[in-house]
Amino acid sequence: MTNSSAAGTPGPGYHLSHITRIPIELVLLISPYLGCREIKRLAMTCAHLHEILIAELYAKDIKHGDCHAMWWGCHYGRVDVIETAIKHGEPENRHFAKEHLISTSAVA
Repeated sequence: MTNSSAAGTPGPGYHLSHITRIPIELVLLISPYLGCREIKRLAMTCAHLHEILIAELYAKDIKHGDCHAMWWGCHYGRVDVIETAIKHGEPENRHFAKEHLISTSAVA
């Protein structure tokens, strides 16, 4: 019995590998080499990776001093994002320049 049908598509016994099978330790070793955009996209693939990577994403945002998450939350009125940013250590009294480094059309 094979695991593929005549049309070349996976058969009933075929299981796709899941990204969640990657050990957490390996994900955390890789994440410092990724940019915020890549971490965000990886975190959006599933709830498991979101839970692991969200703290990494906010930490990287704070470390580089950009506070994009705080700005984005303020700009779009996303209180949940602002609260999460503060919970992860972004300063509450952050002052932003009139023009932020993020283009509003790029994040919408």
